[in-house]
Amino acid sequence: MALATSPRPAAGSPHHAIAFALPTGVKVPTVIAHAVNAIEHARRGRGALGALLKSTPLLRGGERQRGVRSDLLTNMCSVLAAVVAKADLQTNIAVAESPTPMPNGSRWLAPLAFAQVTKVAFGGVIPGEVSQARTERAAKRLAALGLIEVTQQSTRLDNGDILNLPAVKALTDRFWKVVRLFDLVVKVRKARDKETVLQKMQAILANIARRQGKHRAQGNTPKAAPPASHSGTPAAKAAAAAYEARAREMGLTGEALQRSIDSYMKRWRG
Repeated sequence: MALATSPRPAAGSPHHAIAFALPTGVKVPTVIAHAVNAIEHARRGRGALGALLKSTPLLRGGERQRGVRSDLLTNMCSVLAAVVAKADLQTNIAVAESPTPMPNGSRWLAPLAFAQVTKVAFGGVIPGEVSQARTERAAKRLAALGLIEVTQQSTRLDNGDILNLPAVKALTDRFWKVVRLFDLVVKVRKARDKETVLQKMQAILANIARRQGKHRAQGNTPKAAPPASHSGTPAAKAAAAAYEARAREMGLTGEALQRSIDSYMKRWRG
């Protein structure tokens, strides 16, 4: 990916390097807060992430001045923190907006263009001071270190042409491992997997209730089937018991639990 070019801020400008800060009053998941804190330590050259970022060579030639390296480190950390703040923990995908829940338990994720990263990391473009090229330079270095993935985001223009814009695709699991948060992220993902299973169970129950309501309205009350967990072959009983254990973990009890088991066993038997 070719890097954009732009004039550097004037000498003495406060915009050579801009440190990232979460907006006041914004609440983020605990693991995100820990990650942003680790990046702040890295900006000061601390920790495994700080050592990794400091190992990045300047892409431009010339003297390795301390101030230039410090600015580079700060801006890399700001871009990385912006991506972390917008990351979906379940998938690592960097999203432009909060994930939108779908009826089937999945989520719609809008990609994060570099222009949006620039806004989150640096407050937006300032002509002659802060450009999108700064974001591109930092993102290229972060991608080379294996901390993020970059891509081309396709946008269809009004005239039908396709415009490919650089975008951040995702964080990587390597990032979580470097900042020693991978185990915590895995726990979060497992918890959300359980929530997804529960959402799907609830959708099944709601569908069953709608069908039964329709039958009752038509005067066709269905005959009650024997409990799935107490009938059938040993294999069927084992499958029902295993499903019942998972369902109870999800919080289902009573009649809702039995209906869920019955529905599962119908699908299990094919």
